[in-house]
Order: sequence, then C-alpha cells, then structure tokens
Amino acid sequence: VALGLLFLAVFIPNYFITGRKSPDTSTKENLRYACRYANEIFKTEPDRKTISLEDLREKSFFLPSNIEFTVLDDKAESLKISARHKKSSRTFITDKDCSISEKKSP
Repeated sequence: VALGLLFLAVFIPNYFITGRKSPDTSTKENLRYACRYANEIFKTEPDRKTISLEDLREKSFFLPSNIEFTVLDDKAESLKISARHKKSSRTFITDKDCSISEKKSP
C-alpha cells in the first residue's frame, strides 16, 4: 500500500511535468524519484540486501524509455544510481541520500 501511494505521489505529477522540461532537468528529476523509490523499498523490506532496475519495475516504478538508468551500487547503505537522457551527453549520479551530481568526464 505504501509503495502504491508513493507511486501515485511521484509518477503522476512527474508524468505531466517532465514533457515540458529540458532533457537534463527531466533526467535529474527521474533519477531523484528512482532513488527515493529504491530507498522506500529498502525501508519497507528491511531484509532486502540489494536492488535492481528490475526490482523497481516490479514494484510499479515507471522508468522512462528515453532515460538510461544504471544501478552502480545496489546496496542500501551505499546506493548509487546513474541516469542519462538519450538526447543528452550528460550523466547524473545520485548517492544514497538522493543528492545528485554530474558525472565528470575523464
């Protein structure tokens, strides 16, 4: 039930808003939502050790097809997810607290 409510609170406003924003803004917002959703799964399932994009999908989290997500670190205590919009060259990374930074190019 909690995940369903979180889904409604995150997905519906996000679905209507992101079409009007730049690809990078949309990517950062969706990345933050994915991080928060993953953290919520860890909270509601305390025995869970890791998380994947498939886990997010199975819990009804919408991953937009125009954004490429990658789970870089799948553990609750060190969660890291990256995302890049297909129309952008910039990649963003979130830490376990859902703070977002841009991945620096080598």
